[in-house]
Amino acid sequence: RAAGTPDHEISSLLATVPPAALRRAGLLDTLLDLVGHPAAPAAPVDGTGTPGADGIEDMAVDELVRMALDGERD
Repeated sequence: RAAGTPDHEISSLLATVPPAALRRAGLLDTLLDLVGHPAAPAAPVDGTGTPGADGIEDMAVDELVRMALDGERD
């Protein structure tokens, strides 16, 4: 079934998967590795020792997919 699915449809479907679900399934690091992007820490620590606002958990799904596919973060 997956072999016949068009790439644009796969990309659209991936954009609907919550990052937490990818993480729970153990797929987030693999996805980031596939696109050559180093896995970012789930919640970077800022100077106060608290999770930073720019952490991966704060990103929208489309931002995560774009980051994974482009290897960049806006």
